[in-house]
Amino acid sequence: MGGVYIKNKWLPYLLILPTIILICIFKIYPIIDSVIQGVLSTEGSFTLENYKLLFADKTFWNSLWVTLKFNLIIIPLQIIIAFIMAMIVNVKVRGIEIFRTVFYLPFCISLTIATVIWQMMLNVNNGVINSVLGILGIRPIGFLIDKKWALLSIVLIASWRGCAYWMMFISGRIEGN
Repeated sequence: MGGVYIKNKWLPYLLILPTIILICIFKIYPIIDSVIQGVLSTEGSFTLENYKLLFADKTFWNSLWVTLKFNLIIIPLQIIIAFIMAMIVNVKVRGIEIFRTVFYLPFCISLTIATVIWQMMLNVNNGVINSVLGILGIRPIGFLIDKKWALLSIVLIASWRGCAYWMMFISGRIEGN
């Protein structure tokens, strides 16, 4: 058995080589190119003027703050909900397959289709949720256009999809023990 390992010690690296090449082409190269372009002036000389302008811009700092808030909210939220979902789908009861399907379904839906569905549900003028709120006597809410509601709405939509994804990893770990 040891001889087989020595003969094929490069096989794992060969198998992940296409992935490494694609990551380099589509992730690492664009990052490096952006940094290089960011420190070059229009004449091609080295300058930090672009970064000075960036760090002086209030919009940049606001975007950075919103991104930080988004991640501080969504990461713990998704982990907690995914853990609860994983615990539920690992219970040995009759019919649990239905819950497994329902819980994992959001991840299986195309991102484009999910976006269209959520847009129809959250539309301020004729969305499903605002229609229900109207029946209850509550004024329409601009879930995706109101500054107070947009971040929360996006967190909930992303969590709806992301929790199913993380549930599968946690669920596999629970079953593995």
